[in-house]
Amino acid sequence: MRHFVLLSLTGLLLGGSVQSGQQAPYRTLNDTFEPPRHTDVTRWNARAAHLRERILATAGLMPMPDRPPLQPRIFSQVSQADYSVAKVYFESLPGFYLTGNLYRPAGDGPFPAILSPHGHWPYGRLENTSSASVPGRAINLARQGFVVFTYDMVGYVDSQQLPHTFGGRRENLWGLSLAGLQLWNAIRGVDFLEALPYVRPEAIGATGASGGGTQTFLLAAVDERIAVAAPVNMISLHMQGGCLCENTPGLRLDTTNVELAATIAPRPLLMVSATGDWTKNTLEQEYPAVRAIYSLLNAPDRVHALRVDAEHNYNRESREAMYAWMARWLQGAPADVRRPERSFSPGPLPELLVFHGRPLPPGAVTPAELTHNWIEAAKRQLGAASPHIKLQALRHALGFADAPPAGGAGPAKRNRTVLLTHPDPDLEPCAVRGLPCCLSRSRRSTPRLPRRCGTSRPITAPRRHSAWRTS
Repeated sequence: MRHFVLLSLTGLLLGGSVQSGQQAPYRTLNDTFEPPRHTDVTRWNARAAHLRERILATAGLMPMPDRPPLQPRIFSQVSQADYSVAKVYFESLPGFYLTGNLYRPAGDGPFPAILSPHGHWPYGRLENTSSASVPGRAINLARQGFVVFTYDMVGYVDSQQLPHTFGGRRENLWGLSLAGLQLWNAIRGVDFLEALPYVRPEAIGATGASGGGTQTFLLAAVDERIAVAAPVNMISLHMQGGCLCENTPGLRLDTTNVELAATIAPRPLLMVSATGDWTKNTLEQEYPAVRAIYSLLNAPDRVHALRVDAEHNYNRESREAMYAWMARWLQGAPADVRRPERSFSPGPLPELLVFHGRPLPPGAVTPAELTHNWIEAAKRQLGAASPHIKLQALRHALGFADAPPAGGAGPAKRNRTVLLTHPDPDLEPCAVRGLPCCLSRSRRSTPRLPRRCGTSRPITAPRRHSAWRTS
């Protein structure tokens, strides 16, 4: 793939008018946005499909990569009276290992299952405080009849092949990012749970808080195998995720976490918020907007919100609300079910640490090897993709895809121009076969035929010329 330099993307990233020379500030993760307002189900379905495609494209997952065998290892199981916990690792990418713990109820099953990403807690998936306990929620869910997989974010606990700062200019040019890798890990985590013989594959949920909440709703948005989602303390109109692992390049150009999470509809969604963080207004602002979308789809009972009087957390009160939500939708419990949390002991760290006292498996790759292998896989992935998929992926990468209305989440429609240049005047016509590498369009004019970079010869116009017009 050729390396493009984006010289000008005006009126899309900037809120001001190019003609007047006035520029509003860039959108930032801490800006406050209006709630999305959607009143037409057909237009919302189109918008939701566009946003799901955006998530995948900006994560480098469009087209979707091949899924090689996971080759999972489940070992060192420790059994209690009503549940067991084991160590797990498997290859989410060749030579790159996803690590975590598998909690399992007593009995043969089959059981519903929960994928449980953690947030930016100091101890990651092993965090166990009054504010957040990842082992605590896994143990209680297992006692209640759920298989639970808790796994590491990149660079946390046992996942030390890459730092939590992975990424850079070269990686971004190939669609490789920390956030994209973590979304891929989550998808592969569902693959792992789905393949277990004691798991009901149609009954898989996901829950996490903070950065784990972002992982939860992004995964649920693009993977319909997630039947129920409970992202905690993250669906906000005035904080969109403060880490690289929550922000794929270009994901939120004209949208917010609220709209992204609403794409889960009509599958059940629990919105847990707190008085002491950026979700403090959820009951008044974010929840009504999401519920309106669920109502459009005739599913208002499938979304629920509550607010906990606490700082940023996934505490006992929040967890108990999640237990009841999962029981209702994955176990057929009544709507007023309660699942009080029982006391628990996470156990000694050596019983949970995957690579405690053992080296990485043979074939584990270094960061340089992983990046090289990933780029080679991306070349094959793009080479095998259809021209339509390439076109859509490129347009999402440029922030230039024809998007259905944002419903109040982003700036109004305006004139837009994209200019791509490359420092090599002998550049081939386009890095992506069949696509022009110099594009220009204006709302007030018909699209101009692109010309070959460095020459004056026009390229043949694309067949679906209307694809370049502003809607």
